[in-house]
Amino acid sequence: ISAKRVLAIGKDISGTLAESFARSLTLRGIDANYATERGLGLAYASHLTDKDVLLAFSRSGTTRDINDAIRTASLAGTTCALVCNNVTSPISTCCEYHFCTARVDDVQPVTGSETNTSQYALMKVMLYIIEKKLAREQLCF
Repeated sequence: ISAKRVLAIGKDISGTLAESFARSLTLRGIDANYATERGLGLAYASHLTDKDVLLAFSRSGTTRDINDAIRTASLAGTTCALVCNNVTSPISTCCEYHFCTARVDDVQPVTGSETNTSQYALMKVMLYIIEKKLAREQLCF
């Protein structure tokens, strides 16, 4: 995937992942921003185009703010990807990519609740792939 801009969105703990991902992209020279506050994701998403990518982090896949932003971006032709723990998330049908991290949360038996550990690991893998791609592109010039 290539993009003019990347918008990473999420709320609460998923918002922390979105912020970390966007900051990591920015440090690699990619135009990226994040939105974690109520309504801000939708505001940013309304400015996205078919040249942009929206990456949503959502543990449940049912957060209204996140889903509204995905729908808005999708209607504009934006490439949308969802990282969530819900394999049956209703918003996943609006996304070209759905990275389901359910049933791989090995911390849940210890903490007694679901965590974002698997989403964090996936984010690190995505950053690694991007880093490798950027390195290859620099070698080609």
